[in-house]
Amino acid sequence: MVKSILATFILLLSLSSQGNYSYFFFDKKKVSVSEASFNRYIRSQARSIVIEFYHTLRKLDPYHKVLLGLRQDIRSQQQLWKEIQVSCQTSDKEKECEEKFHRFFKRARALDIEILKAIESAPSLEKIKSAPKRDSIIKTISYLKAISNENYKMIHYLEESLITKKTIYENYFHADIHFDRAFHRMLIKLNFTYASLLDKEYKAQFESCWSNFIKPLEERVVDERSFTYLLDNLEQLNIAWNNFHMKVDKGIIGVPKHQATTLKIMHNRWNSILKMILRNH
Repeated sequence: MVKSILATFILLLSLSSQGNYSYFFFDKKKVSVSEASFNRYIRSQARSIVIEFYHTLRKLDPYHKVLLGLRQDIRSQQQLWKEIQVSCQTSDKEKECEEKFHRFFKRARALDIEILKAIESAPSLEKIKSAPKRDSIIKTISYLKAISNENYKMIHYLEESLITKKTIYENYFHADIHFDRAFHRMLIKLNFTYASLLDKEYKAQFESCWSNFIKPLEERVVDERSFTYLLDNLEQLNIAWNNFHMKVDKGIIGVPKHQATTLKIMHNRWNSILKMILRNH
């Protein structure tokens, strides 16, 4: 009986996403999910959803694999910079700070090479008959060049900083502000490329799903471990996902069968998250 009521409730959530109105009358005070359950189950399922979405993008066009690999490298570099900001706040961690700074410099140089490789490995415009797809490739390359320029500016500052460190010429430029903004600009530009080479029939739907569901799920729930965010935005996330999945399920988004199966698995994962959150309703 309880399972039947819960299944009906989740169905209503799904229907609300298709009609753009709310059936979300759940009481947050009744939600009983421990921190351990959130991390072990909900966050784990959310991470799998994110991974499977990116896997689908890679399968739909091989060049997305290059772009998503570049994204992973930039996010990793951004995380290292956050660690440096923490390590370098106190003098007792000077050695740790210096080691991470040198590692950051090496990664920045390696990232420069990866960006150039991404540009060079872009699909040949001569082999593509579709004009919209050619335009997408041209835009993607322009974004990658802009990202390369941002990274080069960081490398230039890092080289200058290493040369002048502990001398009267030491550069007191605020790298923390500059680098934070640079990473922000790099990732924003790269965001425009993840679904750039998809067929025009479903490109917009994948972009919408990524920006309204996958991105917040990855950044706020998986990375920041925020269960509060998930609860506060459960309806909006559900609407975004179900609008996308409904179009796949009804064949409006004509993805290959294997990718459709992966998206179905993602849908089941999302429903399992809802069931755990709403089990006391």
